[in-house]
Amino acid sequence: QAERGDWTDDLDDVAVPDAREEAVEYLWYVGDYPSFDDRNERVARALARLFDEADVSFGILFDDEKTDGNDVRRIGEEFLYLELAGHHVETFADCEFDSIVCTDPHSYNTMKNEYPEVDFAEFADDPMMPFDREAPWNPEREIDVFHWTQVVEKLVEAGRLGLSGDELEYTVTYHDPCHLGRYNDEYEAPRELIRATGADLHEMPRSRADSFCCGGGGGGLWTEHD
Repeated sequence: QAERGDWTDDLDDVAVPDAREEAVEYLWYVGDYPSFDDRNERVARALARLFDEADVSFGILFDDEKTDGNDVRRIGEEFLYLELAGHHVETFADCEFDSIVCTDPHSYNTMKNEYPEVDFAEFADDPMMPFDREAPWNPEREIDVFHWTQVVEKLVEAGRLGLSGDELEYTVTYHDPCHLGRYNDEYEAPRELIRATGADLHEMPRSRADSFCCGGGGGGLWTEHD
């Protein structure tokens, strides 16, 4: 946990602010894989450079960021999920920010749709729950929660990344994550970003609402099937 923000150490050209210490526009929930997996740390560093290039005010929680609770909830650990949700919303309350941006579609769905449904008052007197919160978090959705593709698409539209539309000559396809597509009806932002780079986008026969599930959600990443 203490090493949660160590992926920023290799960002010699970008300073990643601590959202617990300064006001930011976007509180960035980085997530587990971009924080610890070597390959996905490159994704986090690339996104940090994009935010910096576009002069975006952003910050992260460093060691106060924990797993969002999506996976543990899907495999039945409801009380651990509640503990994690309580920790995060209490941490959010101590920060000054406008919106939340998530790297991972699962955490995006969890924070956008599931954290606001938690009845914290029901567990406020439970000695096993390490949070004191009683009020619900974001019940009226006054705090916007975004996936990173939605934020970067807006930056591209505003001309803040200086793309000319001919940077890449790749032919690519795109797989819709369940938690971004079917769960939240976001299909266009990732595609608009692909087109903005000049890449030639070809759709797979199964795409958008008919996209195949990769099997990694719902705790599937952590389970074995015979």
